Amino acid sequence: VDIFEYLFPLAIYHNRWNQLERNDFYKDPYGLKGAELRFGVEPLPNDGWCNEEIATDFDVNAVKMDAMIALCEEYDVQLIFTCMPSVYTSCDPNVASIMNYIKQYAEGKNIPFLNFAKDADAINYATDFADRAHLNPSGAGKVTYAIGQYLTENYALAEHKDSRTVRAWNQSLEKYQEEPDHRCLNSVKMVG
Repeated sequence: VDIFEYLFPLAIYHNRWNQLERNDFYKDPYGLKGAELRFGVEPLPNDGWCNEEIATDFDVNAVKMDAMIALCEEYDVQLIFTCMPSVYTSCDPNVASIMNYIKQYAEGKNIPFLNFAKDADAINYATDFADRAHLNPSGAGKVTYAIGQYLTENYALAEHKDSRTVRAWNQSLEKYQEEPDHRCLNSVKMVG
Protein backbone atom coordinates (compact mmCIF):
# COMPACT_ATOMS: atom_id res chain seq x y z
CA VAL A 1 0.00 0.00 0.00
CA ASP A 2 1.28 3.41 -0.96
CA ILE A 3 1.62 6.05 1.80
CA PHE A 4 -0.55 8.36 -0.35
CA GLU A 5 -3.52 6.03 0.18
CA TYR A 6 -3.29 6.57 3.95
CA LEU A 7 -3.12 10.33 3.61
CA PHE A 8 -5.81 10.58 0.94
CA PRO A 9 -7.83 7.35 0.84
CA LEU A 10 -9.47 8.00 -2.51
CA ALA A 11 -9.45 4.32 -3.42
CA ILE A 12 -11.57 3.54 -0.37
CA TYR A 13 -14.14 6.33 -0.67
CA HIS A 14 -14.39 7.23 -4.34
CA ASN A 15 -17.48 5.05 -4.86
CA ARG A 16 -19.59 7.16 -2.48
CA TRP A 17 -19.81 10.28 -4.63
CA ASN A 18 -23.46 9.62 -5.48
CA GLN A 19 -24.44 8.64 -1.90
CA LEU A 20 -23.16 11.67 0.00
CA GLU A 21 -25.60 13.12 2.50
CA ARG A 22 -25.82 16.28 4.58
CA ASN A 23 -23.95 14.60 7.45
CA ASP A 24 -20.96 14.05 5.19
CA PHE A 25 -20.52 17.81 5.03
CA TYR A 26 -21.66 18.68 8.55
CA LYS A 27 -19.07 20.69 10.45
CA ASP A 28 -18.64 19.60 14.05
CA PRO A 29 -19.83 22.50 16.23
CA TYR A 30 -17.47 21.52 19.06
CA GLY A 31 -14.29 21.38 17.02
CA LEU A 32 -13.50 17.73 17.77
CA LYS A 33 -11.06 17.71 14.85
CA GLY A 34 -12.30 14.36 13.57
CA ALA A 35 -12.44 12.61 16.94
CA GLU A 36 -15.40 10.54 18.00
CA LEU A 37 -16.58 10.74 21.60
CA ARG A 38 -17.78 7.63 23.34
CA PHE A 39 -19.61 8.54 26.49
CA GLY A 40 -20.43 6.20 29.31
CA VAL A 41 -18.42 4.19 31.75
CA GLU A 42 -17.69 0.49 31.55
CA PRO A 43 -15.68 -0.68 34.56
CA LEU A 44 -13.04 -3.09 33.30
CA PRO A 45 -10.75 -5.57 34.99
CA ASN A 46 -7.12 -4.60 35.24
CA ASP A 47 -5.07 -7.50 36.48
CA GLY A 48 -1.92 -5.87 35.22
CA TRP A 49 0.11 -6.61 32.13
CA CYS A 50 -0.80 -10.21 31.35
CA ASN A 51 2.28 -11.36 29.48
CA GLU A 52 5.93 -10.36 29.76
CA GLU A 53 6.97 -12.71 26.94
CA ILE A 54 8.25 -11.20 23.71
CA ALA A 55 6.63 -12.29 20.45
CA THR A 56 8.99 -14.25 18.24
CA ASP A 57 6.88 -14.36 15.09
CA PHE A 58 6.09 -10.65 14.67
CA ASP A 59 7.39 -9.21 11.41
CA VAL A 60 8.25 -5.49 11.65
CA ASN A 61 8.57 -5.37 7.86
CA ALA A 62 4.94 -6.44 7.52
CA VAL A 63 3.88 -3.21 9.22
CA LYS A 64 6.69 -1.24 7.55
CA MET A 65 8.23 -0.02 10.80
CA ASP A 66 11.74 0.21 9.34
CA ALA A 67 10.42 2.26 6.42
CA MET A 68 8.52 4.54 8.78
CA ILE A 69 11.64 5.12 10.88
CA ALA A 70 13.72 5.84 7.77
CA LEU A 71 11.14 8.35 6.54
CA CYS A 72 11.09 10.10 9.93
CA GLU A 73 14.90 10.25 9.95
CA GLU A 74 14.92 11.65 6.42
CA TYR A 75 12.66 14.52 7.49
CA ASP A 76 14.23 14.94 10.94
CA VAL A 77 11.04 13.88 12.75
CA GLN A 78 11.42 12.42 16.23
CA LEU A 79 9.30 9.31 16.54
CA ILE A 80 7.56 7.97 19.66
CA PHE A 81 5.77 4.63 19.83
CA THR A 82 2.75 4.25 22.10
CA CYS A 83 0.52 1.47 23.32
CA MET A 84 -2.92 2.82 24.12
CA PRO A 85 -4.89 1.37 27.03
CA SER A 86 -7.56 -1.22 26.40
CA VAL A 87 -8.48 -4.62 27.72
CA TYR A 88 -7.13 -6.10 24.50
CA THR A 89 -3.65 -4.65 24.87
CA SER A 90 -3.27 -5.44 28.56
CA CYS A 91 -5.24 -8.70 28.90
CA ASP A 92 -4.70 -10.49 25.61
CA PRO A 93 -1.41 -12.47 25.89
CA ASN A 94 -0.82 -12.36 22.12
CA VAL A 95 -1.26 -8.59 21.87
CA ALA A 96 0.81 -8.01 25.02
CA SER A 97 3.68 -10.11 23.63
CA ILE A 98 3.61 -8.07 20.40
CA MET A 99 3.69 -4.83 22.41
CA ASN A 100 6.66 -6.24 24.35
CA TYR A 101 8.37 -6.95 21.03
CA ILE A 102 7.68 -3.43 19.78
CA LYS A 103 9.06 -2.00 23.05
CA GLN A 104 12.26 -4.03 22.62
CA TYR A 105 12.45 -3.04 18.94
CA ALA A 106 11.98 0.66 19.81
CA GLU A 107 14.64 0.54 22.52
CA GLY A 108 17.05 -0.98 20.00
CA LYS A 109 16.42 1.99 17.71
CA ASN A 110 16.56 4.55 20.59
CA ILE A 111 12.90 5.37 20.10
CA PRO A 112 10.75 6.04 23.19
CA PHE A 113 7.91 3.59 23.82
CA LEU A 114 5.09 4.81 26.05
CA ASN A 115 2.92 1.95 27.29
CA PHE A 116 -0.26 3.50 28.66
CA ALA A 117 -1.90 0.08 28.90
CA LYS A 118 0.79 -1.14 31.29
CA ASP A 119 1.17 2.13 33.21
CA ALA A 120 -1.35 1.81 36.04
CA ASP A 121 -0.99 5.52 36.88
CA ALA A 122 -2.10 6.79 33.47
CA ILE A 123 -5.77 5.80 33.67
CA ASN A 124 -8.31 4.13 35.92
CA TYR A 125 -9.76 0.95 34.42
CA ALA A 126 -12.85 1.33 36.64
CA THR A 127 -13.82 4.78 35.36
CA ASP A 128 -12.00 5.72 32.15
CA PHE A 129 -13.43 3.38 29.51
CA ALA A 130 -16.57 3.64 27.38
CA ASP A 131 -16.20 0.00 26.30
CA ARG A 132 -13.53 -2.70 26.29
CA ALA A 133 -11.42 -0.97 23.64
CA HIS A 134 -12.17 2.77 23.82
CA LEU A 135 -11.51 5.41 26.41
CA ASN A 136 -14.31 7.75 27.41
CA PRO A 137 -13.58 11.51 27.42
CA SER A 138 -12.17 11.37 30.95
CA GLY A 139 -9.70 8.60 30.05
CA ALA A 140 -8.81 10.22 26.72
CA GLY A 141 -8.12 13.48 28.54
CA LYS A 142 -5.81 11.72 30.99
CA VAL A 143 -3.83 9.97 28.26
CA THR A 144 -3.62 13.16 26.21
CA TYR A 145 -2.37 15.04 29.26
CA ALA A 146 0.23 12.31 29.98
CA ILE A 147 1.51 12.50 26.40
CA GLY A 148 1.71 16.29 26.66
CA GLN A 149 3.64 16.01 29.94
CA TYR A 150 6.07 13.53 28.37
CA LEU A 151 6.66 15.77 25.37
CA THR A 152 7.12 18.84 27.57
CA GLU A 153 9.59 17.10 29.88
CA ASN A 154 11.64 15.36 27.18
CA TYR A 155 11.75 17.71 24.21
CA ALA A 156 12.65 21.34 23.68
CA LEU A 157 9.33 22.31 22.17
CA ALA A 158 8.75 25.84 20.96
CA GLU A 159 5.92 27.66 22.69
CA HIS A 160 2.91 28.43 20.56
CA LYS A 161 0.38 29.36 23.25
CA ASP A 162 -0.30 32.71 21.62
CA SER A 163 -0.68 31.29 18.13
CA ARG A 164 -3.92 31.41 16.18
CA THR A 165 -4.04 27.59 16.10
CA VAL A 166 -3.79 27.23 19.89
CA ARG A 167 -6.40 29.94 20.38
CA ALA A 168 -8.73 28.06 18.02
CA TRP A 169 -8.21 24.78 19.91
CA ASN A 170 -8.88 26.49 23.23
CA GLN A 171 -12.02 28.16 21.84
CA SER A 172 -13.24 24.76 20.68
CA LEU A 173 -12.61 23.35 24.14
CA GLU A 174 -14.48 26.22 25.82
CA LYS A 175 -17.44 25.78 23.51
CA TYR A 176 -17.42 22.04 24.07
CA GLN A 177 -17.25 22.33 27.87
CA GLU A 178 -20.23 24.72 27.91
CA GLU A 179 -22.50 21.85 26.85
CA PRO A 180 -24.24 20.16 29.83
CA ASP A 181 -23.54 16.66 28.47
CA HIS A 182 -19.79 17.32 28.44
CA ARG A 183 -19.20 17.97 32.14
CA CYS A 184 -17.06 14.81 32.40
CA LEU A 185 -14.13 16.59 30.75
CA ASN A 186 -12.65 17.87 33.99
CA SER A 187 -9.33 16.26 33.08
CA VAL A 188 -8.98 18.22 29.82
CA LYS A 189 -6.91 21.36 30.18
CA MET A 190 -6.37 24.39 28.01
CA VAL A 191 -3.12 24.69 26.11
CA GLY A 192 -0.73 27.33 27.37
